[in-house]
Amino acid sequence: MSAIEVQRQYARLAILRGISEQPDQRWNSVQLREDLELRSAINKPREWVNDELRWLAEMGAVALQEHASVLIAMLTQKGLDHLSGRIVISGVARPAH
Repeated sequence: MSAIEVQRQYARLAILRGISEQPDQRWNSVQLREDLELRSAINKPREWVNDELRWLAEMGAVALQEHASVLIAMLTQKGLDHLSGRIVISGVARPAH
């Protein structure tokens, strides 16, 4: 597995964790991008974050709403199940428990 793919898998996990920490389990791509940079040292443009959110939506881990160029991500039960270790979403790093 390439270093780029490893980074994507950990970024996807960090995105799911970040969304799960929000009171309503919703977060927008602007704030997610900032959180990835500050907490995970992943400095990527918002379009990259949007692409990862779309990928997570295809896997069923999040549901998305779009407002202009900003995506709003809502954690799904499948995303929660991955974070708790009940299931594994291939392509997302496994959380350490």
